[in-house]
Amino acid sequence: MITETIVSFVSLAVKLTVLFIGISFLLNLLQAFIPYRKAEVKLKNTNLFFASLIALFFAFITPFCSCSTIPVVVNLLQNKVRFGIVMVFLFASPVLDPTILTNMAVIMGWEVTLLQGFLI
Repeated sequence: MITETIVSFVSLAVKLTVLFIGISFLLNLLQAFIPYRKAEVKLKNTNLFFASLIALFFAFITPFCSCSTIPVVVNLLQNKVRFGIVMVFLFASPVLDPTILTNMAVIMGWEVTLLQGFLI
């Protein structure tokens, strides 16, 4: 049993490390095409509530787990997006993942899933 646990741990650690490095690499490649300056200016001039809604929407459409969200957050912070908006994305992204919401709806029902979504 301890051997299975160690093998499982090492397997997950390797998979998550590869995922983290791969997503970080892809984000650095995509960074050349993303107009961060335009986004920064738009978000600075936008109402904080509306900017937070944009972050929530972005968190919903990006299928990232918490491990994959960190490189995105680092890039947003490096590009001087407001800290509060980045934190909205950081906390909402893993929770609003469509896969997790679907699983939660199947297991606990749509009512609980919608309630959980509104409480975030």
